[in-house]
Parts: sequence; structure tokens; C-alpha cells
Amino acid sequence: MRARPLQLLLAAAATASAAHAQKATDDGPVVVGESRGHWKAFDLQRLNAGIEFLGRHRSDKLSVSNEPDRTDTETLLRELFGISGQAYIGHKNLIDLTGSARLGLEDRFLDSDTLGAQDHSSDFSNLFDLNAHFLANSKVPFDLYTRREEQFLDQDFSSSLTTTTFETGAAAHIQSGRAPTNIRAFHLETDQNDQLGLFDYSLVQNTFAAQSNLVISERHRLEVQYSFDDVSETRPGGFENDYLRHDLLLSDVLNFDAKLPRELRSYLRYFNQDGDSGQEILRLDEQLLLTHTDRFESRYNFSAERQARGDADQSTVRGSALLRHKLFESLVSTGSVGGQWLSSSSDFTSNEWFVQGGLEYTKKVPRGRLNASIGGTFTTQHNGEQGGTLVVIDEPHTFNDPFPIILSRRNIVQGSVVVTAAGGFPTYQENVEYTIDYFADRAEIRVIVGSGISDGQTLLIDYDVGPVPASDIDTLSLTASARYTVSEGYLRGISIYSIYRSQDHSLDAADPSRFVLDDTTNLLYGIEYRREGLHLRAERESHDSTVNPYDTTRLQAFYDYRFSRGSSLGLDATHEIIDYTDPVNQVTFSRLSARWNQKVAREFDLTLRVDFRDESNDLRGDTQGIDQSLSLRWRRRQTSAYATIRNTLLETGESDRVSQFFELGLRRDF
Repeated sequence: MRARPLQLLLAAAATASAAHAQKATDDGPVVVGESRGHWKAFDLQRLNAGIEFLGRHRSDKLSVSNEPDRTDTETLLRELFGISGQAYIGHKNLIDLTGSARLGLEDRFLDSDTLGAQDHSSDFSNLFDLNAHFLANSKVPFDLYTRREEQFLDQDFSSSLTTTTFETGAAAHIQSGRAPTNIRAFHLETDQNDQLGLFDYSLVQNTFAAQSNLVISERHRLEVQYSFDDVSETRPGGFENDYLRHDLLLSDVLNFDAKLPRELRSYLRYFNQDGDSGQEILRLDEQLLLTHTDRFESRYNFSAERQARGDADQSTVRGSALLRHKLFESLVSTGSVGGQWLSSSSDFTSNEWFVQGGLEYTKKVPRGRLNASIGGTFTTQHNGEQGGTLVVIDEPHTFNDPFPIILSRRNIVQGSVVVTAAGGFPTYQENVEYTIDYFADRAEIRVIVGSGISDGQTLLIDYDVGPVPASDIDTLSLTASARYTVSEGYLRGISIYSIYRSQDHSLDAADPSRFVLDDTTNLLYGIEYRREGLHLRAERESHDSTVNPYDTTRLQAFYDYRFSRGSSLGLDATHEIIDYTDPVNQVTFSRLSARWNQKVAREFDLTLRVDFRDESNDLRGDTQGIDQSLSLRWRRRQTSAYATIRNTLLETGESDRVSQFFELGLRRDF
């Protein structure tokens, strides 16, 4: 009889939370006045259990000239018992509990010539993901959650990394037609390390975040995003940094016309971070789009930004106007004018004005389509004397293997370059993940093979620019392109194309010898073929430059074919020959990737992958690597198993590395 008052109390609480809900089904929202016969203090909906085994073994052998070979091996054995389920307290609309937990033992065996040590450790392993969802049909449903997970990152031509993440927090969702809002607060701990302890990164973060969309009117809305972070960070090499971070972003969108795209977008951002990498950013952006007719539109952009880092700060104001007119269905003209003003705390100022124009032509011609464009830009820049340091923060660059990342600035301060991933984590180390070459007019960042920075990855780069004398620089840039694509007949899918770019400078300075300006002429032409999953390309690029001239021959092939559901083949091949003339150097780069997914049977499938990379560099030596892996997956009823075998070889002029990896996983559900 004691359970009766508790059930009545829970029913009353859930009924009040659902007072604004619609009429419910048996498992739906609670409705005022409706008899509820299935209220329970605890209602278990689902409970599953299982056991699993994970075994991982990795062996790395490093051979360096005139040094003894070093072999490092690590073995991981993990046995876990797991449960998962769902339950309600009172009713699913009162408290909905979901979660999973895996508990067990983990043994690690290490035999390292690099560290000169052997070690065996046994630990209790606990991985979980628990969530409690409260008042699902109220105006403010909220969640309490906690999770701990572990991931293994197997890098191409490099050792694997283990990332352990623990997060616990709360999230509330304010249901509102006028201003729906999400609020989160959480504690996060992240540890990332390799098998030998040579890489060790940790992050402890406490965060409060809020996001709200305010609907001011049918065509006017305002979004507010704010986050506060309290972060403690430890990086390789013993570097520690504790900091507080505020990030506020206001986004306002006002649509003037319900029929034509006419809108004003406004963005205001404030960012503040203290600590060793402290910085402050205040930025305003205004973007106005006016569609006058279906053939004519104009765009107006304005931005003002202030950045401060350490004792240096700088302000930038930029504005531009662009007109776009569709003269015919096939011909579009564009024109824009604009300017930029920059000043820094070192009394450096720079004023820049530009004018740009272009034509784009698209026409259906016999057996295909013709695309052509032509454009030009003239920029005049007046730079005052830069007596101090100019700070560049979070400049985005994309790594395209095997080309270096080029920072096109004069007098970059050596040692000031900081490279991070796009999200700001992790911070990469010079001479471990990359190397830097400094020149009078630029800096070149070269990614080390096997560093963990992958082809196509976006990086954020900070650096300082040292003192530069006053100057006036005019720049004329011209572009032209043409492309003919065959869309009919036996030659359907073939395209021929060409792109021309040029850039010329004129300089007025008291001492012109202090400046190195890069006048370039670039001509790219080629042919490609696309048809039924096959893509072939052959092109030639001639890059004439006063600083870094080169010629490139590039051959590429891509093929994707799906045999059946769950079975496919993918092939990517690239071969490039790059001839540099100053200094004289030839780089030959070949890359081949093959992936085969095959569903052998209803219960069994496999994945085979091969990556081959070969680079020959007359000045920097040769590098060759091959990465092969085979993954097998099998499942029958409540039993599943998988196995992965991987073999990696990396050869350079000074060292050879051979890695073998094996992983086996077994799971039985009850």
C-alpha cells in the first residue's frame, strides 16, 4: 500500500508537465483529466546484456642508418561485460532513462627498444553512455547525461593514437514558437597519447553554452550563440596552458521581400581568450543582397574587425560593392569595387583599393557545351612603415600532398608560426609533424609523411610579420578560362579545358631591394573524361614566377563501381612530375589507393584497402610507403566478430619503418 501515494505523486507531476500537449495515445503525452492505468514508479522497457573481447597487437620496427634497429611492440587485451536498456520512472514523459555500460579488465603489454623498457599493466575498464530525459512533452524538457568512450586512431605511415573522452553535463531545450532556446553545461576531459608515450595531450574543459533563435517577424529573425570555456591544456613537451574563453555570435537576417531575394545579414562576434595564447577579437559583418530583376542583382559587404594578441593589436575595415547582370541566358557580367584600411599598434597603416570586372559565358554548342570566362582586377596599395610586429591569427590553409603550404608574406618572424587543426585542437609540433623554410617573401610549411596531417586537411596558422619599410604597390591580375564538354555521341564525357592567370606588380619604395614581389604567369590546360564511374584527367601546368617557377605534368584516374548492394570497388591514382627551376629540383609523386568492399554472404563481408605513396625529390630525398589492410566482419543472430590486419612500410633516405597491426573483436548478446 505504500507505493500508492508515490504513484499518485509521480502521476500528478507528469500530468502537470503535459498540460499543453495534444490528446495522447497509450504511449503518448499525458492529457489532463485522462485516466492513466499504467503509472509505475519504475517501468523497465528493455534490457540487453552481452560480453565482448578486444585484442590489439602492434609492432613497429625502425631502422636508421648507422644505428641499431629499434622494435616496439604493444598488445592490448580487453574483456568487457556490457548492459544496455531503457526504463521509465513514472511515465516516459516524466523521466526516460536510456544507457549502456561496459565494464571489465584491460591488460597492456609493452616491449620498447625506444624507451628501453618492458611493462605490463592491468586496469579496470569502464565505458558508458547514460542519459536521463525529463518532462519530454513540457515546454522545457531537459537531459542529464554522462559518457566515457575510447577511440583508436590508426594513422597512415605512423603509430596509432588512443583518445579517451569523459563528458558529463546537462542540456535544456526551451520549446517556443517565438524563441526556441538550447542551453548546455558540461565538464569534458580528453586524453590523447600514443603507444610509447612519445605523444601525450590532455584537455580539461568546463563549458556553458546557449543558443537561441528569436523570430522577430515572418521575415526577420535573430540568432544568439554564446559559450564560456574554462580550459586547462597540456601539450607534448611539457607545455601547459590554462585559459578562460568567451565566444559570442549574433546573427540577424532581415528579408525585405517575400518574392525576390532581398535581405540584409548582420553578424557581430566577440571572442576573448586569456592565457599563453590569449587573444581578443571583435568583428562586425554586414551583407546586403538586392535582387532588382530576374537578371540583375547587387551585393554590398562591409566588415570591421579588431584583433589583439599580447601587446599587439590591429584594426581592419573593409567594404565592397558587386553588380551582377545576366545580359543573356548565356552571358553574365560582374563588376565590383572596394577598399580596405588596416592599422596596428605599431603605427603601421595600409590602405588598399580595388576594382574588378568579369564575363562568364555558357552556351550549348554542337554535341556539347562551352563554358568560358574572362576577368581582371586592379589593386593599389599604400603601406606605411611597419616598425613593429604585425600579428596574423587563424589564417586557414589546406594541405595538398605533396605541395608545401605557402605563407605569402614578406619578413615572417622565424619561430612565430603556430599550426593547429581546424578546430584549434591539437597544436602540431615543428620538426615532428612539419618543417618550415623561411624566405624573404614567404614561408613554406612542409608536412612530414606519417605525421598525422592528412591530404586535404584544413589547418589554422598563426604567425608574426616583422618590420617592413613604407611602399606603394600596384597589382594587375588577369584570368581567362575555356572549357568544352562533349555531351553527345561516342565521345560523350570528354572535356578539354584551359585556365590562364597572370599577376604583375609595380613598386614605389625608398629601398626597393627590401622587397621581393612575385610576378607570375600560370597556364593550365588539359583533357578529362567522365563516364559511368570512371574519371580520367591529364593536364599540364606552366607556372612562370620571379620567385618560385615550376612546370607540372599531372595524370589522374578515379573509378567507382558498385557491383551490388554492399559490394563496391574504388580506385584513385595520381602521378605528378614537378620541375622547379630556382633552385633546380625535380619532384616525382605517385599515389595509388584501392578499396574493395565485398558482401560475401548475408552474414559475412570484407573490406580490402591498399594505399601506395612514392615521392622522388632531388633535393630532399626519396620517400616510399605502402599501407595495406584487410577487415573481415561476421554476424549470426546474437554473435558477431571482426578482424583487421594491417601492414605498413615507410622508407626514406635516412630510415625505414615497418609496422604490423592486428585487431580481433568478439561480441555475444543475450
